[in-house]
Amino acid sequence: MPFDHNAWIAKFLRNPGYNDASNMGVIVEHVPGANARCIGVHVLTPAENTFDSHVLLAVVDKDGNRVENAKIGWEWEGMGPGETAFPVILDKPEPEPPGNLWMAWGMTVTVWVERVAVLSDNVSGLHTRHKREEPGENREGHWSYLAVFQIDGATVPVPEPPEPGEPPVAIDLTEIIRAAKEVHADMGEVVRMLEAV
Repeated sequence: MPFDHNAWIAKFLRNPGYNDASNMGVIVEHVPGANARCIGVHVLTPAENTFDSHVLLAVVDKDGNRVENAKIGWEWEGMGPGETAFPVILDKPEPEPPGNLWMAWGMTVTVWVERVAVLSDNVSGLHTRHKREEPGENREGHWSYLAVFQIDGATVPVPEPPEPGEPPVAIDLTEIIRAAKEVHADMGEVVRMLEAV
């Protein structure tokens, strides 16, 4: 039986803010002033997942209707400056979820709605490296999630900022800059030695 993403979307519309993957480190960052709210995250059961490694994605409007061809931006932890994560276009027809993003082993992914004039919540901590702790759970490397965003009209409350307490930690970059300059100088010396050969 295929995964019934529409039943989950309906559940998220009734209970926005649902996240049954929070105990697995999946975090919904509610961005103040966002008009694209994450209304729900679900970690798929083995029966729903069938050994996949995907983030299934949907964007709905204020009435809960699918937003055709919405774009999801994404990135992974450790992404290098020359690496590109092309947006995922949500263009799959029913009965499939609107879009999906395959997660390679080792990736920890963050997703958001990418659209002009849209400020979006972020969903982070998505990966497939969870161990099977109980019989009947997904196997390591085979975990999938459903993340659903709603454009305008979402009623997810934005958490209040933390009470002022300890001041933020200031980072002194002096030592890092010194070390970077030293490495840069050493590399110049290596280049000069190689050119002399």
